[in-house]
Amino acid sequence: MLLVTAKRQPLIGIIGIPRSGTTILSNVLNSCDNGYCVVEPIWATLCGVQAKQFKTIKTGCFSTVPYTEIPNRLRKITVALNYGFGAIKETFRKHQQYCVKPITDKADILLCCYREPIANFASWKRTNWGNEYDNPAFFIQNYLEFHRFCLQQFTVKPVVAIVHENLCIQKILYFNNCFKQYGHIDGEFLLKGVDSNYSMGDGRAANSTNITPSNKEVGNINKQEIDAIRRSLSGIYNKFQKECL
Repeated sequence: MLLVTAKRQPLIGIIGIPRSGTTILSNVLNSCDNGYCVVEPIWATLCGVQAKQFKTIKTGCFSTVPYTEIPNRLRKITVALNYGFGAIKETFRKHQQYCVKPITDKADILLCCYREPIANFASWKRTNWGNEYDNPAFFIQNYLEFHRFCLQQFTVKPVVAIVHENLCIQKILYFNNCFKQYGHIDGEFLLKGVDSNYSMGDGRAANSTNITPSNKEVGNINKQEIDAIRRSLSGIYNKFQKECL
């Protein structure tokens, strides 16, 4: 349970590049008694993906709403159903920033997910998403653009940087400490077993109680790819990893 004492029921946004740990965060929020997280309703609406249900909310209920207004609809649902908070998660892709912009425009608090970049790219290559996701240059471009996007948000609203590896080690204690450090919400999250009914992301993350050590296996990428990613991105990750312990 999370006991919210904010002046109003906040709308929390979660963003991160693919395989950065956003699914785990979504399930942490969905395991709360007085809150919920709807996963990728904007992307699902634009792509016509079959609706998924989260608690009493179906993403299909947004089909008649302009995608830019989905966060406002969620805010109304949060108040109408007397939830302490509502949350929305969208995946950041350089070529699909229109999916995350409505969140960053209208969320009260933003969670930006960072994962160690070499392991993050190795996870991309274990998928069947297509040739561009096997390209380290494409990954680097997305990681850098995501980071620039998050830095812009730091100047206009409360932002909590969540480092995937720290979450996987310290689990829910780390998540609570991040919120306490930034002072955005009073209360604590307790992780419980809740069926997320979410078919995307890493299957192991679909269980809200299954926060396991981060997969650091990188045997599927070569030295040239590792060196390129390390040169471009390690400084960014190391800075956040140390600041968010």
